[in-house]
Amino acid sequence: MIKIEDLKDITLDLSVEVGKTVKPFGYLLKLKEGDIIPLNKTMEEFLSIKINGQRFGVGELIVVNDKFGVKVIDLD
Repeated sequence: MIKIEDLKDITLDLSVEVGKTVKPFGYLLKLKEGDIIPLNKTMEEFLSIKINGQRFGVGELIVVNDKFGVKVIDLD
């Protein structure tokens, strides 16, 4: 029988989705440094937390010691 302690060193891919957009390739070719790409979410909306590409929960963007972080709000 597998114990939960046996799983603690397994590495998973954790990502946070800030937003999405769809743009034509020509738009991407014209991008230059300093350009802003608008996304489909507002600052007030929660971010999707994903593990290995699957939604795991939601969080909100925070700043900790001049670095971005995500505060977990709810787990699916």
